[in-house]
Amino acid sequence: MKKIIKKKINIINISPKYTAIWKCGYNIYKELKKNNNVKVKFIDLWDKDIISKNNFFRAIQLIRGINIKTSVDEINFYTSLLCVNFMKKNKSKKNIILIHDLYPIKNIENIFVSALTRLLYKKIKNADIILTNSETTKKEYTRIYGPRKQIFTIYLGINDLFIKNK
Repeated sequence: MKKIIKKKINIINISPKYTAIWKCGYNIYKELKKNNNVKVKFIDLWDKDIISKNNFFRAIQLIRGINIKTSVDEINFYTSLLCVNFMKKNKSKKNIILIHDLYPIKNIENIFVSALTRLLYKKIKNADIILTNSETTKKEYTRIYGPRKQIFTIYLGINDLFIKNK
């Protein structure tokens, strides 16, 4: 009997809990968990065991780079701001980035942001797959980066609490 090798996927999140991007990543995680051939892990950087609760120290940790102790064989999935730190350190075969908007790339106000934006621009350009939250963001991406085959739109969901209260 041939053993089925599971793909290992990490979904790494930086957004505060229950925001649109957090919800999108978590819903992707829930859907992937249903597949028996996938071993998926949702890493929430708001978890106190992974990163400091204090926002000042959180920013320092993000700039330095966070060492997540987990084996990644196949895919890492990031929100666009995380890709600056993690893509240089991970050894996964594919990198997927969720882009909510391209505001940081379109609007550069100061030199520090400019340097970070150039790095972010390169990391997004080198990602294997791009996920956008709307057709507008997808068109913006195409206008800035040029056409690409591996770009898909995943519409962000509505919080369950909002639906239950109606």
